[in-house]
Amino acid sequence: MKAGNFIFQTPNHRDKSFDSLFICDTPRIPLHPQYMMVLVYSGELLIAQGNKDVSTKCGEYVFMKYDNKTVITKNNCGENKFRGVFMIFRHSFLLKFYSNLDKRKIPALGETFDSDIIKLPQTPYIQSLYLSMVPYFNWKTNLSFSLMELKLQEGIYNLLLMDDRFYWRLFDFINPDEVNLLYFIKENCIHNLSTNTYIEKGN
Repeated sequence: MKAGNFIFQTPNHRDKSFDSLFICDTPRIPLHPQYMMVLVYSGELLIAQGNKDVSTKCGEYVFMKYDNKTVITKNNCGENKFRGVFMIFRHSFLLKFYSNLDKRKIPALGETFDSDIIKLPQTPYIQSLYLSMVPYFNWKTNLSFSLMELKLQEGIYNLLLMDDRFYWRLFDFINPDEVNLLYFIKENCIHNLSTNTYIEKGN
């Protein structure tokens, strides 16, 4: 698949027994913490984060904050090899999406999720997104850039319609207590300085 169309095979070329599509607004999979939604079409996805393990199987969906402490294992189930779509919501994409929201409709901060791994319920919103991706597997066709953006936006809207708590999970930058300083440094600073340097300057 052509990376220029922003949907591509797993970056681990040894995983040729799996079909994994990554949808992101950059031709490189980000390595720093990102929010991600995974739609599993066949096989099983195992996610380990600290002392929590979550299994996501065919027809199931999961949302997570992916970081360097997250271990993802893709398993085939018998003759059914793993097939899944990984929708990656980069910080810059979420900022752009948030800037276009009607702020008056954002719910007040209330109860929040108690985990970085969230199994998603079956809803018409998420199932419509799931079904719309099937042809891209069957035809092995890439998404264009404009369609990729629409799918990412659809994914965000689906989460917000599903549960108000996703406003405060996806847009955690609107809560001063949740600002990801390390991410800000990596995204906005061009100098190759260590994190300790910033901490020392901040003190």
